[in-house]
Amino acid sequence: MAGRAERAKGAANVAAKGAARGDSGQDGNFTNYLLKIELRDVAPAVARLMVVPADSSLWFVHKMVQVVVGWHDKHQYGFDFGGTRYVDDPEGPNDGLPALRHTLRKAVERHGTSFAYMYDFGDGWEHRVTVLDPDYPRPVAALPVECLDGCGACPPEDVGGPMGYLEFLHAITDRNHPEHQEMKGWLASLPDYGPRFDPTKFDPRKVNRRLAQAMR
Repeated sequence: MAGRAERAKGAANVAAKGAARGDSGQDGNFTNYLLKIELRDVAPAVARLMVVPADSSLWFVHKMVQVVVGWHDKHQYGFDFGGTRYVDDPEGPNDGLPALRHTLRKAVERHGTSFAYMYDFGDGWEHRVTVLDPDYPRPVAALPVECLDGCGACPPEDVGGPMGYLEFLHAITDRNHPEHQEMKGWLASLPDYGPRFDPTKFDPRKVNRRLAQAMR
């Protein structure tokens, strides 16, 4: 556990320096990617537009996507670039490449501008990520990572993937549903989601406040 914690601290340090330096090595002059993130197989739609430094490690991108989409980083994750996988702690060559040691820019240049981000292999959440602009202009004083827009609330953690989320929405909106009371009680126990849940609600200002805290 100590080694993992040290790697995490090192990754955060590398990511912070990369965001400040970028590819030029000069403060305030770095390349940004504009990303569109779409959570697959859910309705109402869940999508985000975010800006992130191109030279961020994929580990750092994962951390920022968690905040922007609304997840809480409780489960494993992975990136899939056309069959090439990047994961947190690969134990062997068949597990994929280490996300900490590879940057978003290099992965995109090598594999293309569209890829998948998977979260919680049990629930099976898949996000389609597209680089809309490989050199998005940003004010010098802006935060390195920002959510520009979006739609739809993030599903609750551990709800059971897309099918479980669909059943959850049916249950909380239909008083005659056999699991209505159970689901309402479960929702009320979740401080980040309850006691009421609006699947269409999204506020980028709240997301950006969380991003600012995450990057301190």
